[in-house]
Amino acid sequence: MTLEVMLLNDVMDTMLQRAGEESQEYTGPTKMHQLLHLLKKEQTIYNTVFHELIRQVSVDCADRGELLSKIRLELLWNVPVRKSGVFLPYSPPMSVQERYVQMLDQIARQMIEFYKDLVTQRVMDQRILEELYNFKNVIEELTRELCLVRAHDMKLTKEAERAQKDLAQALLDAEKNAKIVEEYHDLYSLQRGRMENDIRQLMEERDIWSSATYELALKDTADLAMLQRLTEKWKLSLDKFKQEVECTEVSTKEKAQVTRDGLLKWQQLFQESWFAGYTISYRTSFAFLLSDFEKKMFLFEKSEKFTGDTLVSRYDSLKIIKHLQESWADVGFGVFNRHKNMEGNMPPERQYMEELLKTIGRLYKEYEIRINGDNGISKVLPNLLNSLDFCYYKLENIEFSNIYLEEWEEISEKVNEMKSQLDALINLIDTIPQGVDMDSGL
Repeated sequence: MTLEVMLLNDVMDTMLQRAGEESQEYTGPTKMHQLLHLLKKEQTIYNTVFHELIRQVSVDCADRGELLSKIRLELLWNVPVRKSGVFLPYSPPMSVQERYVQMLDQIARQMIEFYKDLVTQRVMDQRILEELYNFKNVIEELTRELCLVRAHDMKLTKEAERAQKDLAQALLDAEKNAKIVEEYHDLYSLQRGRMENDIRQLMEERDIWSSATYELALKDTADLAMLQRLTEKWKLSLDKFKQEVECTEVSTKEKAQVTRDGLLKWQQLFQESWFAGYTISYRTSFAFLLSDFEKKMFLFEKSEKFTGDTLVSRYDSLKIIKHLQESWADVGFGVFNRHKNMEGNMPPERQYMEELLKTIGRLYKEYEIRINGDNGISKVLPNLLNSLDFCYYKLENIEFSNIYLEEWEEISEKVNEMKSQLDALINLIDTIPQGVDMDSGL
């Protein structure tokens, strides 16, 4: 047992010695790191010793209890130990005790130094902050003064440059004035002669412009008088032509309506006679034949107006009207061409006149369609004449006999067809079909 105690004592001494050597060799980045390292070593030693004491005491060994007193005295330094009933100060070996005491003293010293350094650092930081704040204020003040100095310097520089330019300009003006004074008399004489020549030229141009303006006014007056005569003649011719066309269309529409009414009466009479139980005699048929003949003559007359001499005559009238319009348009364009502005542009009234001519061209096209029947009348009339010829031929060939059912159905079908054609004719009169190019003129 004594051997084990000695071995344990040697181990403890070795551990304390190693802890002292490691603490001396360790140098951390700061004193706080060194302090923490020492405290960690001390805690490690304390834990090891305390564990060993628990183990030794648990076996109830006196020698190991003495070892526990030894360790405790080493930790408490000045605590007396009781030996054989008497409290005596314990004196461990100097080498181990000195190392451990030095280690603890080193901890205390480092704590004190760390505290002093911390206080010193705080004081220095406060001082440095004050110095920095003062330095910042000084820098700001110097910066403001420097800005003022720079602004003042720039102002003085600009004023100096301006004064230099003014001086140079004054010198240049003085030289120019000297030359002007020297050449003033010659320039005055030259300018006077030039002005006299300009005045003579202006007077000549004034006379020329006065003569040209007077001649132009006479020409415009004559052209305007001619323009008024031509436009008045054109207006009268166009109104007369318009009245003729409208009268023809009104007459055609009225006669077509009368013809349609006659066909309705004719068809109704046939139906009433047939359903009454008797046939129509030849005398009755002959009376209706006369009526059909009148209708045929009317339709033939209207058809001739869209194809014969009447159409040619109206074309000639329309061409004469167009020729009058071209005459007064040429006169008007001539007047506009003589009144251009200083930039060579035509007056705005010329554009209005061009738009008026386009409208007149569309009017010519409309009248052309209405007189030649291109609005659909020229197609309806021949079909209507053919249907009427068919009915006339049927009724004319019946000799003292009655009209039978088959013949009446055929005639009735043609009568219905003629009614549809007459309705189309009435609707087409004085109308222009959609999709016709009205800007092409004649």
